[in-house]
Amino acid sequence: MLNVISLSKKYKNSDFFSLNDVSFELNEGEIVGLIGNNGAGKTTLMKLIAKTLTPTSGKIEINHNNINEKSNSLKKVNFMIEAAFFKHISAYDNIKYYLNINKQNASQKQIQEVMQLVNLWHVKDKKPSHFSFGMKQRLGLAMCLASNPNVVIMDEPFVGLDPNGVLTLTKRLKLWAKEKNMAILISSHQLNELETICDRYLYLEDGMLKKSFNKSQQNCTLIFLQDPIHTINLKSFQNTTIENNVVKTFLDGNEFNELVNTLCKNNIIKKIERYDYLRDIFKGEDK
Repeated sequence: MLNVISLSKKYKNSDFFSLNDVSFELNEGEIVGLIGNNGAGKTTLMKLIAKTLTPTSGKIEINHNNINEKSNSLKKVNFMIEAAFFKHISAYDNIKYYLNINKQNASQKQIQEVMQLVNLWHVKDKKPSHFSFGMKQRLGLAMCLASNPNVVIMDEPFVGLDPNGVLTLTKRLKLWAKEKNMAILISSHQLNELETICDRYLYLEDGMLKKSFNKSQQNCTLIFLQDPIHTINLKSFQNTTIENNVVKTFLDGNEFNELVNTLCKNNIIKKIERYDYLRDIFKGEDK
């Protein structure tokens, strides 16, 4: 669906790479969280996909078409990065105009549905100049989702939403990803919200893609064993390795309990440490 290939961005008269040799894929029906500290390169990456910036090297493909070589390559790709509104027309007409200039179509029912999703239908006739920051954020979200795109790129979509709005949005995005095969890339610092929705995560640091991991790999456990160990066999346990008397596993639930019981029977456990990649990676605790 979306392929980012060896993508780099360096600004003129500077040796600094805001993005440096980044490659990844975004597949149909997949929701991917883009994480990293401020200045990591997340916004630069999204702007390169949106073609508001030009890469120094590398390329971006949609369905194997280079977006910088094909004029209509982003027709079914929508963005929520820095939404701009026309202050003199209504919120409803802003959505219609956005769809028109992007040569996209949506029925009144679709627009109503997405405005109800972000709790703006009751103010559809009001102008954005009268909206709060949170309401403007939600209007940008509605503009992004109204036409049922194939690919959605979102920057902090949960900002401005109350808890019920966040819950509704996450449920809807998961449903659309599954039923419409929509590919969704979400950049956010709100890790709790990402955790409820993402299938996979991309961690950027200093403009480089430092780590990519699936939801199933988020929680890692290290089990430190007595020295020396010669007889233990863990081949029957998936996603589990042993090296230098340390067992590294991504198992949880009953499978994890079975692993621990196996080790306990041999009386060889020294200590157990658990890590949450989604959060500990920001502390430099990459196990």
